[in-house]
Amino acid sequence: MLAMMVNRIGLQALAAAVALSCCAASNDVEQAILSFPKISAWELRPDEAVRSANTLISAGRDSACAALEQFAKAKGDFLEGYEADQKVCHLCRLIFLPRIPTDTLRSPRLGAPELLPLHSMNSSDWPYMPFAIADNVPLSMTLGYSSGGRPESAESYIAYCMSNGVFRTQPFPLPSPVTASNALNRVLASSAWKSLKWKDSGQGWSYTLSEGYAKEILWKQVANMANIKEVVP
Repeated sequence: MLAMMVNRIGLQALAAAVALSCCAASNDVEQAILSFPKISAWELRPDEAVRSANTLISAGRDSACAALEQFAKAKGDFLEGYEADQKVCHLCRLIFLPRIPTDTLRSPRLGAPELLPLHSMNSSDWPYMPFAIADNVPLSMTLGYSSGGRPESAESYIAYCMSNGVFRTQPFPLPSPVTASNALNRVLASSAWKSLKWKDSGQGWSYTLSEGYAKEILWKQVANMANIKEVVP
């Protein structure tokens, strides 16, 4: 009888420990979503984005997606809705890959990314917009979005990624200021960047943008990691 009681107590303690562990893991994932940084390259720290993404990747597909869906539905309890949608959608951009490596997953329809000349950007050259991922470092390529209608809901984009993508199994290496700087230099030296048209026009539209200004903004995210005011490329 005593042995049975001891075994029962042991099982109850084990169950309690498992429950506490699951609760802690759930809290970690929720906090990772909540702390995901704003997309603006002026404010972003790539290492913070990686930490949040890695927490979800380590949690696994089912737990990560359930937490994202729950956060999306309860976003009014946490943040103003549009900002919450952005966090969820941008995390999806980092934790999902296309099923076929040569394909791309479409970007979330949150508005037009501001900073780079969109008319000259080929989606196959920029498959992770609003990020560029170079050397496993996610770098923001925008200052944010200009809205041109009702943005896509986070719930809709999660469903799209789950249906059309595969979940990452390998976490990102945590970037340092040096690796982030090297990654951005690689982006700026790429054929995708060199093919951008900073002045262009077509039927009913025209624009003139500054490549120098865009580079200044993009380098700010590296400076944010180094806690300095400016990075000289």
